Amino acid sequence: MTPEAVQGAEGFLVALFFGAVSVWLHAINQFNRSTYDQSKEFYRLLDKLRPSDLRKSDVYRQAFLFYSVILTLVYLAVVAFLTVPGLQQFAELVPGLSSLGQSVGAGVLPAPDYVAGVAFDEGGAVKDLEGVDPATGYSAAIPLAVGLAVVGLAPNVPGLLRLEQFVRATAHQLSGIPTHLVTVALALRHKPLLTSEPSGQGLQKSDWDRIRAYSAACDRNVENAERFTSDATKIIILRRWILEQAVFAPYLPISTRYHFVEADVRARVAALVAELDRISGYAAEEGNATTGIDDARVRPDWTRLIAATEDTVEDLCLLVVLYEEHQALQIASQGADEAEGDERLEVARRYLASVSGLMEQANIDNIASALFFRLTLAILLMAVVGSLIYGWVFLADGFEPGWRTIGLAKHALAITLSTAVTYVPALFFTLTFQQSRYVSVPPVWENPFMQGAKRSRFVPQLVVCGLIALFVAFFFRIGYHLYVVISAVGLETVRERLWQVIDFAVVQELMFALQGSAVAVTAALIIDAWRAGRLIVWHWWFVAALALLLSAIALVGLAAQVGWGCLGTLADRPSGCGRTPTWRLVVDTALPALLTGAVAAIYAVGFLRDEFPEVYRKGVGSPTAVP
Repeated sequence: MTPEAVQGAEGFLVALFFGAVSVWLHAINQFNRSTYDQSKEFYRLLDKLRPSDLRKSDVYRQAFLFYSVILTLVYLAVVAFLTVPGLQQFAELVPGLSSLGQSVGAGVLPAPDYVAGVAFDEGGAVKDLEGVDPATGYSAAIPLAVGLAVVGLAPNVPGLLRLEQFVRATAHQLSGIPTHLVTVALALRHKPLLTSEPSGQGLQKSDWDRIRAYSAACDRNVENAERFTSDATKIIILRRWILEQAVFAPYLPISTRYHFVEADVRARVAALVAELDRISGYAAEEGNATTGIDDARVRPDWTRLIAATEDTVEDLCLLVVLYEEHQALQIASQGADEAEGDERLEVARRYLASVSGLMEQANIDNIASALFFRLTLAILLMAVVGSLIYGWVFLADGFEPGWRTIGLAKHALAITLSTAVTYVPALFFTLTFQQSRYVSVPPVWENPFMQGAKRSRFVPQLVVCGLIALFVAFFFRIGYHLYVVISAVGLETVRERLWQVIDFAVVQELMFALQGSAVAVTAALIIDAWRAGRLIVWHWWFVAALALLLSAIALVGLAAQVGWGCLGTLADRPSGCGRTPTWRLVVDTALPALLTGAVAAIYAVGFLRDEFPEVYRKGVGSPTAVP
């Protein structure tokens, strides 16, 4: 390789890096835009909040990482598609497609005369390439142009915009933005607060007098006023506890961050209380209830005030959950009366425990999304690190000096894309199916680890899960296979030999689809064992079973390919560094599958054990339904 070509490769890598940086900088601002429909109960406050406000920082960062990784993979795939020689190398490195040159290249599908900007001579060698200078190598303009297109062009192109919005909405949904806060706030909205009038709870006698006045006036004017009384009681109590900081003093940096939200809620609470004082006949200046005013004249106002009361208590509950999500609810300093301070402290602790319990239950009910989100990141990270290590140890010597970094990067990209296509769609659809049946009313998901589970129900259920995962994984693998083959030999050539390509793809990709299905079904079973409190017994069985199952599937798939003739003689199979011995091919096939299964199972078990230790030991029953 000439010095100019080495410099061109280095310039290409620098441009590729800066293009990726531009994508990430664009993603930082783009990800903080809402993609969700506003809840009908909480639209007043949700409209004022950004996605970064609705989850704690570590959850939001993980969601952003998922979103950014997906966009980066799309960016790298487009760059690879435009640098066609890179795609030809890329096709040679993709697991299951490394024999393209033998089976669907020169042997079955001849090289095209011209495809995707590449001109070939009669021997099949590249004689002209758009975007690549023969003397200097890859053009640095390609990654920069793609990066600028993602940042400047995508928001104005409907198709690209919808793709970005879909990825962003998926990341929001998986991280619970805004469903987590909405679910907890709804549960808190319907949870009784207090049923009596104990002293020492941060309330004054006038508060209880006001509540009694509201209740009596509503009873005289409205039928079935119990819900209004409960809502009015919550408003008076939460106003005293949080807005006036009689019991809780929100952590100052957090309360300052959401001051505009609290100010809006405070203003509406003050306006509502003033109007209820007027319409109920409560004399605030005297501190007691008086005879109601002319009920016939104010009766039409009660319908409006009851609706306003419902809206206000919903917003107060969302404010409480927002503060608790960011761990900002702190118990205010005690008063002079020690007994009163002790009682208030006990009330504060019980209320915080109640809110925290509702938030943990929401996390438990939505565990499938959380596990998919984190398991996807773990599998992709393992693919990147593992492919770089493997490439550096076994493939680095096969690249020409100056092209080693690009070759290793392309190898890592190929493995990462292949891994994502194999596991991510199957995991998503399977865990979504499980979650939808688990949270349905009544739940229709049969947990095989629960005592009394019926085999006649959970066996067909697992078969359905496996078929869903297999179909989804196979569909995406076939599409990915066709994409790589078309990139390597041209669309027209593939069209002429379509059935040969499909036959080859089925044999090649069925193995990967079975692996994706195995990981997805195992993840669903791990969740079931965790919910039943049996994961503490079964966790090492899951690790061993998934690792051995994936490696067995890989080896069976390899044997099927040899029998079908995809790979020819194992000992003569070419690789990036010459001929591949049989033992090396077996190890290369089985070891990645073994490690993938072990890492996926260990991470899933570790996440459930560390995040929910009580459930890991004791299990949990059916989901808590919101009235």
